[in-house]
Formats: sequence, C-alpha cells, structure tokens
Amino acid sequence: AVSVQSVSMITGVGSVGLADRYAGLVVAGSTEEIQVDQSMTVSEIYVEVGQDVVAGEVLFIYDNEALTLTIEQLKLEIEGMKNSVETYKQQIKDLETERSRVPDSQKFQYTLEIQTLEATIRETEYNIGIKEKELARQEAMSGETKVKAGITGRVTAINKDGGYDNYGNPLPFMTIMETGNLR
Repeated sequence: AVSVQSVSMITGVGSVGLADRYAGLVVAGSTEEIQVDQSMTVSEIYVEVGQDVVAGEVLFIYDNEALTLTIEQLKLEIEGMKNSVETYKQQIKDLETERSRVPDSQKFQYTLEIQTLEATIRETEYNIGIKEKELARQEAMSGETKVKAGITGRVTAINKDGGYDNYGNPLPFMTIMETGNLR
C-alpha cells in the first residue's frame, strides 16, 4: 500500500486550493451595436438571432419610399420659395415704377413696402438655403438604405420594438458579437 498526499496537504495550504473557484463570463473581443435611424423605417430584416454573419453582409434595409416622398416634397417647397422670391422681385419693380409717378408725400409709403418685400426676400432666401441643405442630407441618405455588418460574428439580439436601457439610452436595434472568421 502506498500513501498518497494531495498537493494542498504537501504545501500546507489545506483545502484552499480545492475550494477557490472564480465565476466568470467568456465574452467576444468586441460587439457591434447598430442603431436605427429614427427618421427612417426598417422595411426588411435579412438575419435572425443566432445567425452567423460576415463583415459587409446586408443585415436589413430601410423603406426607401418614405425617403423618396420626403425628397420630392423638399424639392417642391424649394421651387415654391424660389417662385415667391421672383414674385416679390417683380412686386418691388412695380412699386418702384409707381413710386416714381406719385407726389413726394406718398413716396414714403412705397419705400416702406419695398423695404418690407426686400426683407421678405432675404428671409425666404435664407429658408431656401436651409431646405437645400436638408435636401442634400436626405439625398445622401437615400443611397444608404442597406445596413451592413461591420464585423464578422453572430447576431445576438434584434430589438424590433425599440425601448430604452436603465439610463434612458435607446436600446440598439441589432447587436453582433465578434466570433472571428466564419465561413
């Protein structure tokens, strides 16, 4: 018969070496949290939870119809404002012609109307600039209707209903956990 001793008894640490266990969680190197553009609507989702995806793979697409309507509406608004500016300019020309025909005592009223129209033109031109910037932003977004995976990994969550975390931040629409090179 041979006597066998454990390592803990030989080193004199007793049962410490046997009882210590550390709880932990193995996580991926990185995750990608994808937020939905609140001004757009998701029309179709191409992946599901648990599915492996490769970087560059299309995850979902936005509804382009609403965006197209918004672009067309902005174009019409800009065109309408430009037409208004031309109308105001013609009114100013007409008022200047009339002002030259009236006695000096009535010219002040025409000058006041002309200045009011000039201020309206400047305000409208400023608003045209704002609308044109919005149009450019919307047109740039129209080419970005496909949302693709930025990393290779596994889809761990799809949050179709939105919502917020405990800190009031919007929950990500989709989460992908990196798993390395798949496929």
